[in-house]
Amino acid sequence: MLVLNRGIIMNTFPNPKQYIAKVINKKYLNYKTLQVDFKVLTPKGFYFVPGQFINIKVTDSVYRSYSVCSDYKKKDFIGIILTVAHNGLGANYLKNISVGSEVTIIGPSGRLVLPDNLANNINIYVTGTGLTPMIPILMRLIDIKCKSKIRLYYGNRLFEDAFKLDFLNECKKKLYDFEYYIYVSQPTTDYSGLRGRITDNIVLEDPKNTQVLICGNPMMVSEIIEIFNERGVPSESIIHEKFVTSVRNV
Repeated sequence: MLVLNRGIIMNTFPNPKQYIAKVINKKYLNYKTLQVDFKVLTPKGFYFVPGQFINIKVTDSVYRSYSVCSDYKKKDFIGIILTVAHNGLGANYLKNISVGSEVTIIGPSGRLVLPDNLANNINIYVTGTGLTPMIPILMRLIDIKCKSKIRLYYGNRLFEDAFKLDFLNECKKKLYDFEYYIYVSQPTTDYSGLRGRITDNIVLEDPKNTQVLICGNPMMVSEIIEIFNERGVPSESIIHEKFVTSVRNV
């Protein structure tokens, strides 16, 4: 739950519970990225703090974790985005699941969330589907009419891997001071955009008045944490979530 008190975001974390939900929509965002939407059936009353994730039961004993990408204001509705260009348990389960099927979900969990007090500068670093938890976070920043300078750096191997660019362009219209930059590490010869990794050009204007949100490849997350620590950003101002390949059993 998010409580707004005199312009300050107060986070009250909901306790994780087991839910039964129904698949209501599946949509490919590009050649390897799938969005799946669920309607929570029971118990009623699912809500999450923007940035949190859920665990989906993909076999009798295995759960996989996915960040929630949907609007935090929609009660009992959950959207996730995942990469399916591999044969992992979770990817295969969600690739093959049919609309109308029921799934077991445990959540929400995680603390990749906005701080109670926002700094003048908010830097966001994501790779691949690490953009997913930032979508409801940006929705929240729009809703509270955030006046911070927000910069999002989005890394992918190919430009075609990027998704939700329409949403990011809407954020440019609705947020006070927002820009995003897409970096491509393996560009085609005719690609004219930014090349390289998002760690190549770290911009930091005011270490003591900057908050950093990071999600994606574990090596990228560790590298950016180290860079900002060395440049004087307090550890409590660096909020992150690493993608892991290990099985989460719940």
